[in-house]
Amino acid sequence: MINLIKNELTKIFHKKSIYIMLIIMVAFSVITIIASFLLNANVINSIENYTYDYEVKMLEEELASYDLTKATDADKSNYIIIKTEYLAAKDKIELKESYKKNYVDEYVYDFIHCEVENEVNGLKEEAEECKKNHIETVEEIKNNDWKHFVEKEIKELEKNITEAEVLGQTELVDGFKTNKKAYEYQ
Repeated sequence: MINLIKNELTKIFHKKSIYIMLIIMVAFSVITIIASFLLNANVINSIENYTYDYEVKMLEEELASYDLTKATDADKSNYIIIKTEYLAAKDKIELKESYKKNYVDEYVYDFIHCEVENEVNGLKEEAEECKKNHIETVEEIKNNDWKHFVEKEIKELEKNITEAEVLGQTELVDGFKTNKKAYEYQ
């Protein structure tokens, strides 16, 4: 019985057409995997951009309903929040990679908020400074300038260390120093 199976397998694998079919199947499988990966990445990116496009349109409509000349303080603060979200969404649309879109919330959002708040309050010079920082940070994100962000985190941790030392919070100081060392290794 074993010799019969062995004999049949020998007949099958001595044919060149079997090897050609195996090569074609493997090549087709590899091409399918690569194509599905590329399509999946494009689909995810287009869905994210569609979401941000929709968010921009909705926020534009909401911003159009505000009249800042007759606005109360509550209306002005709502306007500031909505316009900040609007500008952040527009920045996210410009960025191609998903992980960079998260950087807008982490590094750019405060500059946008500062820009809009000073603009609403009539502080043009301060608004221009915040806008300059906003634009520079978005460009650094686009250019993958990760060293800039690591240095920024180190400076922030150094500031936190000095504040915690003044307050006598040794546990926080130790934690901040550990985080600083981790950023310095990057």
